[in-house]
Amino acid sequence: RVLVNADPSALLLGRWQLSEFRLEAPQLWVERNRQGQWNWARFVADASGPAKPESGKKSELPKLLVQEFAIQQGQVKLSDQLGGAHERFNLSPVNFRLTDLSTLPENGAYTLHAVLADGAQFDWKGSLRLQPLQSSGEARVRGFRLASIWDYVKPQFAVAPPKGELALQARYQFDLSGKQAQLTVAPFAAKLNHLQLTAPTSGSVIRLPQLALNN
Repeated sequence: RVLVNADPSALLLGRWQLSEFRLEAPQLWVERNRQGQWNWARFVADASGPAKPESGKKSELPKLLVQEFAIQQGQVKLSDQLGGAHERFNLSPVNFRLTDLSTLPENGAYTLHAVLADGAQFDWKGSLRLQPLQSSGEARVRGFRLASIWDYVKPQFAVAPPKGELALQARYQFDLSGKQAQLTVAPFAAKLNHLQLTAPTSGSVIRLPQLALNN
């Protein structure tokens, strides 16, 4: 079910504005067959249709502002048949909330800004084309707390929710114009601050002031 609470008066300013956009119990099934093809890639190619000739006019993302975006009780299933094995991954429930989600233009480029429920900030700036699907740009995450995703990770790690904050920054290029998707991420930088892990039975603690990865 989808709940949309729109603000039609924002159309007078030339943008779409929603005070709330909520998805209830969505399901995402991702599958790769034995030929290495992802179902989402086929879906995007079919939905986009054949590539249109260049018109010289730059396509634009819709100007959108969502004050609150939420996913409740979602489910993600992953099935990978490449190499003969049939590995499965199931993530449920998925509860996700963003505030101040914006695609308003800035300095001539597309931008996306969002704030997670724990205060982490996500920023993206770059280009996007749908026919064929191509994108390039720079993404940055700041103040992401490891404990905020621990409900999804704890089945594989029997430790208490860790302490620590993660920051990421990367440039990327993505191209789906050929038979195979191509993704390049460079340069990439990450910094993990104030990591602390505690063993469940003995109470032993591992502390790491900072772990940095550059270029």
